[in-house]
Amino acid sequence: MNKKKSTYPIFIVIIAGFVLSAFVSILSLRSLAHENTKEINTMLTYRIYQEITGNLEEPVTVSRSMAANTLVIDFLKNEDSYTEDEAVAYMQEYLSRIRDMYGYDAVNVISDGSRRYYTNVGLNKVIDVENDAHDIWYKNFIDANKKYYLNVDTDEVNHGQWTVFVDVRIEDDDGSLLGVCSVGVKMMNMRALFISYEYDYDVTVKMVDGTGLVQVDTDESNIENLYLD
Repeated sequence: MNKKKSTYPIFIVIIAGFVLSAFVSILSLRSLAHENTKEINTMLTYRIYQEITGNLEEPVTVSRSMAANTLVIDFLKNEDSYTEDEAVAYMQEYLSRIRDMYGYDAVNVISDGSRRYYTNVGLNKVIDVENDAHDIWYKNFIDANKKYYLNVDTDEVNHGQWTVFVDVRIEDDDGSLLGVCSVGVKMMNMRALFISYEYDYDVTVKMVDGTGLVQVDTDESNIENLYLD
């Protein structure tokens, strides 16, 4: 009887050791699975980021090339020497060539001197940052003092469609502002790209600005309405 009792602590220790070992194994497997998931997610995020960047690389390059084009710079420096009709015709021809060459949905130049909004279909309007809420983007961009940035906005020229614009400063040799040029890609094209990512990778993809405001989303109602932490 005493001998049987003496074996109880041994069994208890063995069982406790087995339970502890199983518990540690489970935790280790969970930790390993979590680390693998994080690694996969990181790789997936990087891949999607690279693909998005690749899709935006050309519009950025084209906009920056426009801003450095001596024809555009000389035109803006000497805009006063043209009549309005001559100026509009000159810029429309140039912007139409850019649009036809690359197939963008919008190609624009805004003169800082006259505030004329030139497009590939003619003169859109004279922008008024004080009284037209739709033109506040111009002031925000100039005040930000950035060489270029991506701006999501509705395109007045194309029936108010959501468009991703690449805006670039046009400057003279002294760095003085002459205007802004931009090319635009319809949001539906970016959304189609995001939808393909969500279908292929079973993830949700959104593009946000520095404040967390959604700029591109497969759900149009979230654009410039939803903030992410």
